[in-house]
Amino acid sequence: GTMTGTTPITLSVPFGINGYKAVAIVNGNVDPNDYQQDSVLMRQHSSFEDNLAANRDYLEMAGVQGDLNFNSFMACMISVNRLAAKVEIDRIVHATNNDASISITGIYLINVNTKCNFNAAVPQYEWRQKRAYTASETNVVKKTADILPAPVTIPRDSSYTTKHYFYCYPNLTTTDSSASTWSPRYTRLVVEAKYNGVTCYYPINIVGSNHLLESNKLYKIESLRITGPGSTSPDVPITKGSIQFEIHVMPWGSGFTSNVTI
Repeated sequence: GTMTGTTPITLSVPFGINGYKAVAIVNGNVDPNDYQQDSVLMRQHSSFEDNLAANRDYLEMAGVQGDLNFNSFMACMISVNRLAAKVEIDRIVHATNNDASISITGIYLINVNTKCNFNAAVPQYEWRQKRAYTASETNVVKKTADILPAPVTIPRDSSYTTKHYFYCYPNLTTTDSSASTWSPRYTRLVVEAKYNGVTCYYPINIVGSNHLLESNKLYKIESLRITGPGSTSPDVPITKGSIQFEIHVMPWGSGFTSNVTI
């Protein structure tokens, strides 16, 4: 959604000089006073894990408004974008042509990047949840995993309709891998289930048509149709013969706009 700042920020700046930029860092740990140039500030990195530490639970945002020439009582509007991406799944359908038993035990992201420049177009990486759900990475799983307290059985031709939302930092890796030796690879949304009592996995690569997972975008799966057994590994995608889905990529709002009175 969109939020509008209700309390203006008042700053003292030189008047009548071209080429100024206004930079906004929202919910951040960085102190802009430590950096004299916006280009240096925007190359500083945000940590997804730091956002979710014990005394914090929010997502950082950043924005730049350039080519400013300040004058008295000027209001400068700075639009900011979230550094994180959002992943949503709305429905899981039991669509097999047999009487298989399907129970959902968890839904989560794997191969999660947790590091990002405030200029999100410049990739930095700190990988968590490598190849599988890792409960010990407690800060990360607050926003990347929903392990169900009890398995949810989906009868044939029925659906599990609880929506789930997850967050991660951008992943601009364009070449995928499922090798057991770690290397950068696609971020995946994994539906973990028991199929006829045997644990299996339904991984979905979270990429757009450009093979990228980008900041401030929503990757929405409106329906996952399970049509057969899953993979034996959460990091090994299965053939489309066992699942049917589409990923819709759309803007995730504009963060919010702050009113700055100069």
